[in-house]
Amino acid sequence: MEETRDIAAIMMAIKDGWGESQLTTLATAPVDEYRKAFKAHSGQELRRMLANVFQFERIVNASEEMREVPRRAREALKQIGSESPINARRVARFGVNC
Repeated sequence: MEETRDIAAIMMAIKDGWGESQLTTLATAPVDEYRKAFKAHSGQELRRMLANVFQFERIVNASEEMREVPRRAREALKQIGSESPINARRVARFGVNC
């Protein structure tokens, strides 16, 4: 099982490219690991992580794994948003409605 910091490190590292193993790790990581990674970061680091995982939504011929990464990220943000009204407002900035 990948540790949260590894998931976060991968999310930070995939801006300009990614390896198959990185993509597979993100596509198979439990939503709870995404949630933990997002909650452990803030500010610029969190925005970078989210921008990197949501870049897969802009790929025209995205593979199933590529589509799975932002799906899991959105689910994690929905969980975070459901924790409190302030969190709901925070995740709304990323296009997630709770």
